[in-house]
Amino acid sequence: HSFPTRRSSDLECLHNISNHTKCRIQIYVNTGMNRFGVDPNKFYDLIQEIKSQYKNITIDGIYTHLHNVKDIKYTLKQINHFKSITLPFINDIPNIHCLNSKALLNHNLYKAADFTNCIRVGNLIYGYSGENVGYKRIFNYYAQIIRTYKVSKNQYIGYNNTFKTNKDIKVSLLNFGYINNFACSKNSGNSLIYNLLKNIFRYFRPPILISNKGETVHIIGKFMNNVLINSDNIKEDSILTVHMSSILADSSIKKEYIISDL
Repeated sequence: HSFPTRRSSDLECLHNISNHTKCRIQIYVNTGMNRFGVDPNKFYDLIQEIKSQYKNITIDGIYTHLHNVKDIKYTLKQINHFKSITLPFINDIPNIHCLNSKALLNHNLYKAADFTNCIRVGNLIYGYSGENVGYKRIFNYYAQIIRTYKVSKNQYIGYNNTFKTNKDIKVSLLNFGYINNFACSKNSGNSLIYNLLKNIFRYFRPPILISNKGETVHIIGKFMNNVLINSDNIKEDSILTVHMSSILADSSIKKEYIISDL
């Protein structure tokens, strides 16, 4: 089938692919995140337009995204706003949803969303959220050493001479780095004071990024494609555990799936 020009709307695209093809869609309503979605003030008109002009398109669902679940008061207002928008269509449109992983784990938010009938689970699939309430993390990242060598005392290692040896040490190279989103973090969007205090806290209590049999591995340098570690007490054939978020980790990282009885 030929596709319409870029000027055509998404609806026209679906409609023009084939007037005989039935399409099911879900409509995202913008209730505060301001990334995607239909303006709530234009939502009703959109529903009527689809029903009257696009006979091959069926509205299968309505949803929104709760983007600041840590702020319960704000999120409750967002849920109530979404509820006011969707209530007239509850008996007409089969799937209505707004809860994500973190909202599912919060009783007050779960209760407030009792008018919905679906839940979009993301982080919770991997156990990345909810470990404190019984969910088990089902993933780990591992790395092997690809090169080991000696560096003498009083030598610099890495860009900008950020590390200087105070004794003869053994150094190992790992084949991952910033390109895989290692040691990257989400932009919290918090205040300058919050981020300053967080950095001070991490200076005195740095997060564990790599470990070997439960022991913290000392990172000497982090680069685009590699990580350097102090491997004085690490065997060259060791399998190191890399502590990365499944949400932040690059999708190109090789994955192996193991079937087990959890």
